[in-house]
Amino acid sequence: MSAEENTSINSNWEQFKKEGLSLLNSLGKVIDQAANDLSKLTVVSLEEEDRQRLDQLVGAGVVENRSAAARYLIGEGARTRKDLFEKIERTNAEIKNLKENLGVIFASKQVK
Repeated sequence: MSAEENTSINSNWEQFKKEGLSLLNSLGKVIDQAANDLSKLTVVSLEEEDRQRLDQLVGAGVVENRSAAARYLIGEGARTRKDLFEKIERTNAEIKNLKENLGVIFASKQVK
């Protein structure tokens, strides 16, 4: 094999490796994005009447699909019941505070 042929083979091999690494890098990014998208997925079982409501929103053109309809209705419900979520947040903060106080009390009893 001549030096020129050897140089050509090495050049082709380097190009092949470079393109292969680029392809693997792109594939990794696609896999990361797919995993991120899946982590947002929530499966919900609905009653027939609720499915019909979703379909009404889709049929009226308010949203593009059932998934968007569900997001819309859940968001509306959360905004409508903002008071409930605020109460839950306050209660959770109280529970956290009580747990911390218990930890301090327990720790002080251990030292003695």
